[in-house]
Amino acid sequence: MKPDTAGEILDTMQELIQARGFNAISYQDVADRVGIRKASIHYHFPTKEKLAAAVVRRYTDEVAEMIDRELVADPNPVKVWTRAFRGTLHSDERMCPCAVLGAASLDLPPEVAAEVKHFFKMCLDKLAASLG
Repeated sequence: MKPDTAGEILDTMQELIQARGFNAISYQDVADRVGIRKASIHYHFPTKEKLAAAVVRRYTDEVAEMIDRELVADPNPVKVWTRAFRGTLHSDERMCPCAVLGAASLDLPPEVAAEVKHFFKMCLDKLAASLG
């Protein structure tokens, strides 16, 4: 097994979420792309729900850190948030996974829906705090 298999699984699941949403993905899809057996995914993430929730948590953390970093460089929150999401808006491959999942939030398992809700709350809280 590769040294950072869990990271590869998370990266692959995020790419698949961005392209297909949650319900159109199977562990087999992830396993095929990573080049491992489904059992290896279960070792790191016992359920598809836990895997998707981990993807959203990681993405939330990355966005929060990026926003904090950018606000140090440019204290204008509107410009920072605009730049942060402009790339996802103009790219088929980089659609925000939380936007994709949020659009189908009524069909998501509770654990995944809670993480998506947390992402949007983090964004709103950071924006409100930076506006004063």
